[in-house]
Amino acid sequence: PTTPGQMARSSEAAGLVDGIASVATMAQAMERVMVSLDVLQRAAPVTFDVRPSTNVLREFRGSDEGQQLGHLDAVTVDIVATLFDFIFDDKGIADPLKALIGRLQIPVLKVAMLDKSFFSSKAHPARRLLDSISRAALRCGPVAGHDDPLYGRISDIIERLQNEFAQDTSLFDSLCNELEAFLDGQEAEADARAARAAPLVAEQENREMAAVAADQALSSWLQMPLPGAVADLLNNEWRSLLAQQYLGGDEGAWGVSVKTVAELVASVQPQPDIKDRKLLAARLPLLVKCIHDGLDHLDIPDNRRLSLID
Repeated sequence: PTTPGQMARSSEAAGLVDGIASVATMAQAMERVMVSLDVLQRAAPVTFDVRPSTNVLREFRGSDEGQQLGHLDAVTVDIVATLFDFIFDDKGIADPLKALIGRLQIPVLKVAMLDKSFFSSKAHPARRLLDSISRAALRCGPVAGHDDPLYGRISDIIERLQNEFAQDTSLFDSLCNELEAFLDGQEAEADARAARAAPLVAEQENREMAAVAADQALSSWLQMPLPGAVADLLNNEWRSLLAQQYLGGDEGAWGVSVKTVAELVASVQPQPDIKDRKLLAARLPLLVKCIHDGLDHLDIPDNRRLSLID
């Protein structure tokens, strides 16, 4: 007769056999899922012609293979699908880049099913790559197109994943490092461009301020009825002269130029009194000299200078 100890050992052996069989069955099921995902990965188009928001993971979840997934794997598919839904719904990412990111769905799902630390570790290579691509896409803005350098780099990365990734996640690590080096290079180049542009921007701002200052200095006189030649001089050469002196910070020259305008405008006003006319005649040589001096600073051509002075 069988003793109680023998019965216990027999029961343990049977349980062990059942456990091994269960593990083998799960491994076979996972292998079938991986084969199915490999087929989907290889079948992904080189150019993502469907809508950028197409979630192929939800389509996979509804397929015959997806319906046979165990509870944990089914939840994994749903979580990864939701992760990509957030990206597809983000209005700050351009559609061409969303389409590229959409081609990461199958590789990322494979990683998440093979390595459960994908969800718990922010440093996981696949998560790092997806996060880096998403952040870079956001920086590009909603109008980035196929000619953007980032689009080309992401396209190369995804092409390599589609062609080379099977189950070794070290490829994600390598590609993530390449992408981060590319982004660092772009940022350094942008900083260099900004540094080169800063003096030009500052100069342009100063020129705009000088133009405003010259306009304000002349505005009251230009609102008066003036002979055409005087208005022409003030609107063109004298406005440029005042702006130049403002940029140079030459307050003394600025004061002389403003005083010259005041005397020029006064000189063309009616002079009914004989005494006033004599005073004007006495001041005219100095006034003409001041106008000549101002024009000298602007390198005015002789023909233009003669027409103004006449």
